[in-house]
Amino acid sequence: MKKNAIALLITVMFVLAITASIAFGLKKINTMATLAKEDISLYQNSSLMQDVLKILRTSPEIQKFSDAKNANEFFTFLHSSAHFPLQMKDTKVIISLQNARAKFNLSSLAGKNIEQLKKYFNTKMVNPQYVDILLDAMSGVKEDNNYNTPLFNEHPNLFRDYIASQEQIDIINTFYKKEYHTNDIDTIAFEKLFYYSHDKNTSIDLNFATPQTWELMLSCSKERAKTLALNAGEYKTKNDLNLDTTELENLETFHISFFEPILLVTLDISKEAYHTVAQFEYNIKTKEVDNFAYKI
Repeated sequence: MKKNAIALLITVMFVLAITASIAFGLKKINTMATLAKEDISLYQNSSLMQDVLKILRTSPEIQKFSDAKNANEFFTFLHSSAHFPLQMKDTKVIISLQNARAKFNLSSLAGKNIEQLKKYFNTKMVNPQYVDILLDAMSGVKEDNNYNTPLFNEHPNLFRDYIASQEQIDIINTFYKKEYHTNDIDTIAFEKLFYYSHDKNTSIDLNFATPQTWELMLSCSKERAKTLALNAGEYKTKNDLNLDTTELENLETFHISFFEPILLVTLDISKEAYHTVAQFEYNIKTKEVDNFAYKI
């Protein structure tokens, strides 16, 4: 209870600080009447992201989470401050904070976890060859055009170094549905299963893993996966998971950890007819930013 109270206090202090900073920034931007609306929108989005990043880098409360002993407090903090809206005149900002290591990074799809992913899709009544399409989509340019599937016959300009976004997955899914004459892929909650990054060495933080990620890693039932996700924040070693032999063997095919103080920060910005979503990762330990994405 004491840890939860401390984490909640940290949440309140952080929200107050970030609200004050961004409200001041919005007020300043909205007085810049000499700028064109498009320029204001672009400048505003950049300014808001800089404000949020400054708060993250200078907040002693946030920096406390770089200590691996604070995994439980980190979980409580993110659970308490997952989303908070800010409003200033005609501008609305929704800031979301999540753990950036809660899902499976497709760039780390290799070796035995390929079979794990095929088993996962098979249990969802999706043709396991869907995984071959994913592998093609991240296999780079091949001079002999020797791919597992005809994906690039239909999408010759599709980025193929790695899977970089949900939009890329949507294109792959459309191809799959046309190629196999089925819509079974629509049952998969991709936004809760996959994470997109060029880094092949990212781990899955078991204290934040989604139920869908647990299902994938262990080849277990939905109920089992939900139970494991409900105990998030309490895991320190594999012994705490109470896995059977098969589940443990399946888990070992993935890169895992028990504490990754890396935030996935999302800013949803709406101003009149303009709507922008900006997203980036923030590593609390190193104070570095990575995997920036911007969608208008």
